[in-house]
Amino acid sequence: MKIKRNSSNQLRNNEHFQCHTEVKILIGEYDPVVLKIEGFYNGKYLPFYVREDDAILQIRKSLHIESRTKADREWVKHFVK
Repeated sequence: MKIKRNSSNQLRNNEHFQCHTEVKILIGEYDPVVLKIEGFYNGKYLPFYVREDDAILQIRKSLHIESRTKADREWVKHFVK
């Protein structure tokens, strides 16, 4: 497998998280111990992955609440008199 350098600051939130999800899956397939990255993977990579997952979920919830609030206001404007 050839690794292509990529600047992660060019990726948007979801793209960045998807990239790391794919890396996590690959590492799981080949085993962090075999890859000799177990300490880094368990000590730093996974905790940051979980934090990013939580942040993405929070953003999604926030966007959902915003659109729902707008829809509620429209409903009230049209149907409540």
